Amino acid sequence: MASVVYKVTRFGTEMAEFEAPSNPNTPAQQTVRNNFRKSAQQWRTLTSPQAAAWRAYAATKHVEEEITTERYKPTGFNMFVKLAAKWFAVNPNQSTAPSNPPTSSFAGDTISLIASSEGAGTIEFTASGANAANMTTAILFQRVSGPNSVPVDGAYKIAKYFRFQSGSLSTTISVPPGYYAVGYQFVNTATGQTVTPVHLANLVGPVGFTMVSSGTSGKSKKAA
Repeated sequence: MASVVYKVTRFGTEMAEFEAPSNPNTPAQQTVRNNFRKSAQQWRTLTSPQAAAWRAYAATKHVEEEITTERYKPTGFNMFVKLAAKWFAVNPNQSTAPSNPPTSSFAGDTISLIASSEGAGTIEFTASGANAANMTTAILFQRVSGPNSVPVDGAYKIAKYFRFQSGSLSTTISVPPGYYAVGYQFVNTATGQTVTPVHLANLVGPVGFTMVSSGTSGKSKKAA
């Protein structure tokens, strides 16, 4: 409204002066935008029966997710783009997403993950076992201000997708010094379906940094 915007935050609805959003246009952002672009373009190539099937699939989501407000009811287009974009994310070398909606629900995987700071600028994620067939894991993180901070549900970012396998049950991500809320989410690589993210209860940190002097390095556990 003019130069004023309303935002929904964890403290409730807030009113603030409008600020133009930054657009660093990072490679990761470009990839996500390209996945949505390809998904929207593919929707226009679907046959009428396929589009109708997606509309019927979207209707089932109204019931399953108990969506009662018309504003938040997904359309067939919404559901196709949502799943196709995720499918492209976990199948980056493919050019065409599945044209038909999933025929069954997705319950996720049975494994669990733990996370810890194992070195300067890194967080290690370790799985209790290997991902099941047609399954991969989205590694989630969110930088917070301190050890007693409360993370915001919608502020988690995907660091990467990683398929845990026998002999490869851990992976690391690189992060700046600080404290982090972390979690994970399972993705069906055959359909693009996801489950509710798991947010680990404990924060990780302080993640340290490496100081280099005269050709030698030392690890510091102090957060910048």
